[in-house]
Formats: sequence, C-alpha cells, structure tokens
Amino acid sequence: MALLQLGYKSKHFVPELLQGLENNPVIECFDALSDNPVPLFYKELDLCYPNSKFILTTRPLEAWLKSCEWMFTHKRKAWGFDTRADVRQIHERWYGSNFFEKSVFTEVYFKHHAEVDAYFEHRKKDILRLDLSQDKDHWEALTHFLEIEAKPTQ
Repeated sequence: MALLQLGYKSKHFVPELLQGLENNPVIECFDALSDNPVPLFYKELDLCYPNSKFILTTRPLEAWLKSCEWMFTHKRKAWGFDTRADVRQIHERWYGSNFFEKSVFTEVYFKHHAEVDAYFEHRKKDILRLDLSQDKDHWEALTHFLEIEAKPTQ
C-alpha cells in the first residue's frame, strides 16, 4: 500500500512468479512486487533487474508466528487458499508445509533473515529493513531509501 501511495505501480501477492521470471508479463507491468512468492525469488529478481531495491519488512518473531498461525488456520479457508494450487505450491516451497508448525516457521524466519543479510552484506544501499513493530513514521526511511521526495497520497 505504501508503494502505491508513493506512486509506484505495485502488485501485492504475485503467484505468477511461479511460472518463471523470463518473459513474465506480470513482472514487466509493475514497478514493485510484494508478498509471496517474492521472497523465494529475490536473488533471481536481483540478477534479472540490476540496480533494483529491496525492502524487507520485519517484526518480532512471536508477532510474526501469531500472524502465520492465524493465516494458516483461519485466513486460508476464508480466502480459499485450501483450493488454490498456486498458494499450496508457494507454502510448500517457502515453509515446506501447507500447515502451521511453530518450530518449522521459526526456522524459516531465522533462515530467511540470515540469507537476506548475507546476500546484501556488501550492498547495504540496495536493502531497506523496516521493522513494522516500531511505532514511528516509516515514510522518511522509505522515501530516503527510494531516493524520492514524496508524500503519501490519500
């Protein structure tokens, strides 16, 4: 939502990435992609689109686990995730399961953050970590990172 408000053509939840990155029309139609399965492909996207910028939104482990548990027990049925092959494929690849298991999700959480840190270790200007649990205005950090002088639109 923040990227849309800043004027970027952005797509949230991009299962079309499962079809491959090469000649993928969805990628070419947007300035920014977010949510699953983007984390599965950030390295490949980085190679295909040099000079791209990446934003890793974070929150404390327990808050993230609580959100995942809710999603996998309530949201998945309400949103039809149980019947969508693409969603099942994303969850299988990302978490190794289509069901919430705290120990597995905890491992994925730490592994992903460590891999992102290692990947961008020498490219700090290409990654922004936004801790969403912090009660502060993230617009300044976001616009500075994106090198734009913009205010969010309403």
